[in-house]
Amino acid sequence: MGRKDRFAMRKRARLPESAVLAAVAGVLVLALALPAHAAFPGRNGRIAFTVEPRERGETISSTIETILPSGRGRRALGTCPSGDCLHFFPAWSPSGRRLAFGARNIGPMFAVVRANGTGLREVPHLVGSYPTPAWAPSGRRLLFPGEDGLFTARTDGTRVRRVTSKRSSFDSAWSQTGIIAFANDDDAFNAPFVDDGLYTVRPDGTRLRRLVRDRFNASSPAMPDWSPHGSKIAFGYALTDEYQVHVADAATGAHRALTTHGGAEPACSPDGRFIAFIRDGDLYVMRSNGRGTRRILDGGQTESGQEIHLGSPSWQPLPR
Repeated sequence: MGRKDRFAMRKRARLPESAVLAAVAGVLVLALALPAHAAFPGRNGRIAFTVEPRERGETISSTIETILPSGRGRRALGTCPSGDCLHFFPAWSPSGRRLAFGARNIGPMFAVVRANGTGLREVPHLVGSYPTPAWAPSGRRLLFPGEDGLFTARTDGTRVRRVTSKRSSFDSAWSQTGIIAFANDDDAFNAPFVDDGLYTVRPDGTRLRRLVRDRFNASSPAMPDWSPHGSKIAFGYALTDEYQVHVADAATGAHRALTTHGGAEPACSPDGRFIAFIRDGDLYVMRSNGRGTRRILDGGQTESGQEIHLGSPSWQPLPR
């Protein structure tokens, strides 16, 4: 896989370019959380993920489903009965009772539903924001990247605060301990590469530091996800020709690859023992040490022959 393929994989792990341009232009787009998410402590619940039929490599629709870690009990979220929506980046709340996601068909930038897909609540459009927010550990605020920085807001869209002027490339996560991680990728904004990397910062903008540096200017860390107790960060990183799932020590930045055959968009389990991730459009689960990898769901094809890619897994925390 060459440099162009690497960038294509990064695009696939994020919001499609057309949706990003729509958000920048102020078109009403909907979203909540993210790829941008974090594992909060609890028992392991269902894994939410996107289902994306594609034609000639372009996503034509995207819906949200959930499944048990065993690979059984697959369910559609049911927020898009027509099946022609563009729903992105599901993220479970810290209580596991709500799911946030992005959706172009609804209108505003953010929306939240109950775990069973009912009770849809729209959040007023936040101008200049991208549809990939993450939950605060309190469940009362959302973290989201914008055109000129990283911000937080109440779940009703009010009381917006700037965290940092660093421009997260749609990737951010808020740990149980209150620290924010984000992947800064200036290349996504046609800016210099010098500041690319994985960063951590406090919600008030203090103690900003780069934890992992981008080595090759074409492989910036992507899609960070905190372990449930905030001691480690899982993320996608390409040190050779393809992305692998890495895990970093949140204190030192020391990191290592957990996969060797490709992996991106990691989601840590609430009990800290497993990591869900995407490989070649399929959903996998492995132990947190990288062993015991198993595919729990194959993307496959639609009846009309369209290739289906799965993406953006988020793991539901249940009460202990």
